[in-house]
Parts: sequence; C-alpha cells; structure tokens
Amino acid sequence: AAEKVDLASALRPINITAEGLSRRGRDVSRARNIEKFKVCFTIDKNPVAKPGNRNVFVRIIRPDNLTIENTQRDTLFIDQQPIIYSAKREVDYQNEPLDICIFVDVTEDMPKGAYKIEVYADGRFIGTGGVSFK
Repeated sequence: AAEKVDLASALRPINITAEGLSRRGRDVSRARNIEKFKVCFTIDKNPVAKPGNRNVFVRIIRPDNLTIENTQRDTLFIDQQPIIYSAKREVDYQNEPLDICIFVDVTEDMPKGAYKIEVYADGRFIGTGGVSFK
C-alpha cells in the first residue's frame, strides 16, 4: 500500500517541449546550429505530493543514443543505477501547476534526427518527450 501512496505523490510533468536555440537565443531547426536546448514543461497540480524544494532533472538523449552531459558530469541514481543527466533545476513546488524551463548547454555539434527528453524527480523517472532536427 505504501508503494501506491508513493506513486500518487509523484510529480507529473505535462506538455514536455524542447527547442534548440542559437547563440543569440533564437529557435533553430537545424541540429548543427544548436548552442543550447530549452526544455519546458508544467508540473501538474498534485494535492498529495509533498510541497517544498525539489531538484528536477532533464536528460537529453541524442539520435546516436549518447546523453548530453552536464558540465560537472554529475549523475543521479535511479533504482541504484547511476544515470548521467543533462541539466537540473531546483524548484519550489507548492502542489499547484508549476511552469518550468531548463536550459542545457551544448558544447559540440549535434547530429540530425530525433532527440528523446526524459524528466526525473524524487529519484524516479517521471516523464518523456521528444524533438527532431534536420
């Protein structure tokens, strides 16, 4: 029964979107022009979640299955497995819908194709999205 309550109290991201930005902050459609990713979503209202400060992690997986790493090469642990994430942000969640954008710096050329976005919080995977570039 504790497991069910635990799941019910999880943060839920909705409307996960991602865009590639140029050096000047413009939205770009070509992978080779990406200097930064902007990942945005809303953490849904959840009256049973514990309010307060939380770290929310974003992992961007490239078309070649490599993860875009954060600059410190930090990992987070999911089911005792270390996972490299792309960026994190601390948010103050107060059980109301919360709009969040997380920026991920890019230090190398990005390949064309489909990118997978994964969102983590409270030691678990909470949502996924995707975006493609030509």
